[in-house]
Amino acid sequence: MELKRKIQTTMIAHENFRRNLTAEEVAGILEEKLSTLRRSPDEVILTDKQVCRLLGVSPRLTAIWRAELKIGHSKIGQKIFYTLEDVLKMVEKHKVASADSSLRIKI
Repeated sequence: MELKRKIQTTMIAHENFRRNLTAEEVAGILEEKLSTLRRSPDEVILTDKQVCRLLGVSPRLTAIWRAELKIGHSKIGQKIFYTLEDVLKMVEKHKVASADSSLRIKI
């Protein structure tokens, strides 16, 4: 679940911290983010932009994934949304197992 931890950390660190905030605003933002982190992956909603940032991919690549039905999503108007669960499923589905050193051919 390293990706889930990265997503959670990025969500807290990124948004709204680029401008000067009062202590009350910071407390409110942190409380909102903490409540998000307590949710299960199927309840956390991410935008296309957030998924791109978290996975380090372009919006074009996420569009290709959607067209190829590699990742579940919802579309409301022109906005694309994903659940964290759908993102994690897609990443897990495409996971490449590492080779066990005992199975390697010795030359």
